Amino acid sequence: MSFLSKKILTGFSVFILIFLTAVSGLAQNNEEKRKAGLSASFNGEPVTILIPIWVNESVVLAPTTYLIYIEDTGTKYGFGLTLRGYLKTPKTFSPYIGARGLLAMVDITDGDSVADIVAGVLFGGEYFFSKNFSVAIEGQMNASFSEEKSTQFGNPGNTNMNTATVIVANVYF
Repeated sequence: MSFLSKKILTGFSVFILIFLTAVSGLAQNNEEKRKAGLSASFNGEPVTILIPIWVNESVVLAPTTYLIYIEDTGTKYGFGLTLRGYLKTPKTFSPYIGARGLLAMVDITDGDSVADIVAGVLFGGEYFFSKNFSVAIEGQMNASFSEEKSTQFGNPGNTNMNTATVIVANVYF
């Protein structure tokens, strides 16, 4: 792993730990019935796992992760954060806007590692079947900033822009 990758990973890890500590305190004081949950985001490969934490009745902060292990090749994994702001109080259906950041990493079996940064904005709608289960569809506009050795986004050392459509299944506790 390059010096830049280690520096990015360390900074990102510290940010996530501080942010989650602050948010967990807010979520514990939340009077809403939905406190947190478990979500799966489907957009081809990989399936991303999110842990949505309701900060208040219209804001969700969701730590994000994914993992792909390819035998004899390497491992792809990522850690990030997604923020969703609902445009109306969620009842049956609620549109939302948001932002996301992700540190996308690859560890290749020969010992080389790269870390790319992905940042984006999103707009979607979530349909609540009950207070504990919902499905969302969102559109995203993402930018990826790749390291010189990275092949994750097909443009080493440069910036890419892309759109994506994602389906998210949520279970809330």
